[in-house]
Amino acid sequence: MKNHYVKNADLLRELKISKDRGALTMTAIEMCMKMNTEIHTKKLRYVNQEDREDCMAGAIADVFAYWTNFNPEYNGDQTNAFAYITQILKNGSAKSYNKMHPKAMKKSISIDTLFDMV
Repeated sequence: MKNHYVKNADLLRELKISKDRGALTMTAIEMCMKMNTEIHTKKLRYVNQEDREDCMAGAIADVFAYWTNFNPEYNGDQTNAFAYITQILKNGSAKSYNKMHPKAMKKSISIDTLFDMV
């Protein structure tokens, strides 16, 4: 059996307590930090360490911004808090990476470019 570093049931319990208190518990924060470290060291690849650190910071910032949207009553006992936080972490990381490395997309071609081609 796989040894999970953060169990869904434990995270769900902490998020429920956090919802009642209106702030993440220290245990919930520690769980999210463990998940963030796991994702960024084993699942995602970066060219340099600074990008990894910036993405990790952005991911945790998104957890603090969006954890309150979690509804533990939505699916009754089938609620997957682990998947919810994981998705926030991944989206926050992607958002941070895209801010650091924006894609250069041109939606139009300048007239000067066309004349240079002739």
